Amino acid sequence: IASSFRQWKKTRDALDELRRVQQDSDDRRDLLRFHVSELDALGLNPLELPELENEHQRLAHAGKLAEGTQTALENAYENEEASAYSLLSHAVETLKELANVDASLTPVAETLNTALIHLQEGAEDLRRYVSDLEMDPERRDFVESRLAAIDQLARKHRVPVAELADLAEKLREELDNLENSQARLDKLESELAKHEQEYITLAKKLNKQRTATATRLGKDVSAVMQELGMPGGRFAIAVSVDEKSRFAAHGRDNIEFQVSANPGQPLAALAKVASGGELSRISLAIQVIASDASDMPVMVFDEVDAGVGGGIAELIGRRMRALGRGRQVFCVTHLPQVASQAHHHYKVEKITGKDHTRTTIAKLDSDVRIEELARMLGGVKITDTTRQHAREMIKAAEAAA
Repeated sequence: IASSFRQWKKTRDALDELRRVQQDSDDRRDLLRFHVSELDALGLNPLELPELENEHQRLAHAGKLAEGTQTALENAYENEEASAYSLLSHAVETLKELANVDASLTPVAETLNTALIHLQEGAEDLRRYVSDLEMDPERRDFVESRLAAIDQLARKHRVPVAELADLAEKLREELDNLENSQARLDKLESELAKHEQEYITLAKKLNKQRTATATRLGKDVSAVMQELGMPGGRFAIAVSVDEKSRFAAHGRDNIEFQVSANPGQPLAALAKVASGGELSRISLAIQVIASDASDMPVMVFDEVDAGVGGGIAELIGRRMRALGRGRQVFCVTHLPQVASQAHHHYKVEKITGKDHTRTTIAKLDSDVRIEELARMLGGVKITDTTRQHAREMIKAAEAAA
């Protein structure tokens, strides 16, 4: 049922969040539609911006580029009298003639001839550049207008120009989510109804199991209470269902431990009517019944023997000794009948000095334990008889184990 509750809660929380978002989404949806429409109208391609910026640079400086490249072309090639090509051609021809006289000039002539070829190729590239160079004012105005529109939208949305295309995709995705929210809302409502019915079915099944177990446990604990000095006492577990209660991981049941400590008394809430000693004994009774199924590693009982003595105290001690076989059980007691049942005996003592008080605890060996039990049995004066009685109590406890 805990797993069913978690699934129900997860779906409910998602539904609540979606409903909350929907309440505030109408204005947001309209705004997103406007922004997406505006960005779609711009139609910015992520690769377009660097191309526009380069084109704008060329168009803005077209005159300077045309003049400069034409001058370079003339200096490099087209000036028949003083171009670099003309001068270098004369130099190559001269070196070729001189190489007939001195062959060592041949490599120099060949190197310069190669440079002449590169110069000719470069001049051809320049000629094509000059021919293709645009001087279109209308195109320049268009590019400037386009860049201005892109920059304006980037400023409006407070993002770098380079991130404008990503922003358009992000806003479009958010708008799609809002447009589809009703479909998601219907789906979550259907899922929640399904999980709710599953949870209710499991909760009813758990209630039946708890009710049956509560009846059985109440009878068993009541029986043990009779052995622990609570004759006529009754223990019951009230299991009630609040149909209007919120779902919880442990089900929808209200559980109350109830007790009647004395014959004729009505059952009432355990926490309200039981004394400290009674609470300890009832707790002991519950642990005795539940010991086979419980994995509790440590139990502590304080004054579990309050108000009892003799045989009842011995029975209480036996019950705790039995519990101690499978776990650690601590018990604070003043009765030798209980202390004699322990596997280990510790003495807690308060020592008051001149200006301070301290508490000590010491584990007792077998001889000292006999002395302590004899003291608990016989008071201040310890006799051989009380010592023998103490030995017999320990021996009886060990034999019963």
